[in-house]
Amino acid sequence: MGKVKEYVTNRTLYKKIKTFDHKEMDDFLTKVYIEGWNSALKEAEYLGDSPKAKLEKVLNETKGVGPKLKSAILRMWSEE
Repeated sequence: MGKVKEYVTNRTLYKKIKTFDHKEMDDFLTKVYIEGWNSALKEAEYLGDSPKAKLEKVLNETKGVGPKLKSAILRMWSEE
């Protein structure tokens, strides 16, 4: 997992925020929200599907693997 950049409010930024009007504050908060959203999307892409979910997907798409064989394979996977 990548290192998450922590959003830090230093004294200079704090003083600047105090002088914002409604429009500037709205723009600033939108920017912070979008940065958080993009960070969450990157994290979700990094995590992706679990290995077990990927195995289930492959088993579902494999011809000749029925419910019995699929459950046996997944049971063996769980025992490890």
